[in-house]
Amino acid sequence: MSSPYSKIVKKKYDSISVEAALAQQRNGVLMVDVRDDQEFMEGHARGAHHIPVHELPHRLHELPADQPVLVMSDQNARARTAAELLAASGLVASTVEGGIREWRAKGHPIEM
Repeated sequence: MSSPYSKIVKKKYDSISVEAALAQQRNGVLMVDVRDDQEFMEGHARGAHHIPVHELPHRLHELPADQPVLVMSDQNARARTAAELLAASGLVASTVEGGIREWRAKGHPIEM
């Protein structure tokens, strides 16, 4: 499924493993969970900032312009859409491979 941003930008974001994402997050890189409110409340990566993907265009000011951003969704479709938007906006983004499902499966920290 393509997003409206895929025509603007040819994949200018990376996809990284949950292990790499956890290491980057521990080093201060911001993780943004772009799932909807209910999904986020059911459990998210510890420390993740919540911005539903449909709100992202209006909340870009909440993201650091001088640092990369990790993008998390359920399995990655929404994360790819968000990463395309971030790249089109001049930000550096990486999607987390497998999303929150893989994060949980690896036993990484979850908050409710």
